[in-house]
Amino acid sequence: LGGDDFYCPLSSASPATPPPKALPKPPSKKTMPFGYFADNNLDTVPLEVFDNTHWKRLILAKNFLTSVPEELAGLTALAELDLTHNSITQLPHALTALTNLAKLKVGGNELDEWPADLTHLPALTELDIGFNSLTTAPPQLASYTALVKLILRRNSLQLLPDGIHTSWGSLVVLDLSKNKLETLGHALDALPKLTELNLASNKLVNLSSHPLELPNLSRLD
Repeated sequence: LGGDDFYCPLSSASPATPPPKALPKPPSKKTMPFGYFADNNLDTVPLEVFDNTHWKRLILAKNFLTSVPEELAGLTALAELDLTHNSITQLPHALTALTNLAKLKVGGNELDEWPADLTHLPALTELDIGFNSLTTAPPQLASYTALVKLILRRNSLQLLPDGIHTSWGSLVVLDLSKNKLETLGHALDALPKLTELNLASNKLVNLSSHPLELPNLSRLD
């Protein structure tokens, strides 16, 4: 025998072939940190979603949702809820139970009013209601005292209630662009931490009659 025909059987002293490494187990439902269902064709939220009471983030953006079930109230660990770019006309009462919610994004829907009872979101720091159909800034916004960023871009706002600013001592970014505001009145008086204010594409005529007192403002559009 020679060349490629040479054959040497394994001896008893030859080391055994090591077994293949076991594949890692997929994470169990209990270890998954969030639910991501963006950019699908959902017209309802599957009820199984609400079994994941440990989730801190729930992303349902870019679907075809028209409502959100009241079972949402069971997801009390949520810190972020993203419902942007759907067709939601009304927000659920269940939001009042989400006392750990820090980010609520409902921009790009069909909201023309804000829930009257949605006044207790003590952890809320970021709220996006842009690209909806609100005609006035909801007075309930004044109860969100931890707000740092508020987006009201491209609604149909004609009025900002005077004094709505009094609870916004932490607000840093405020976007009111592309609305129908003709005057600001005293609504934005004394926002001590505000650094960015966008008022572009409104119907404002004269700001000089009531100068804004915004000591830390660094960007005004």
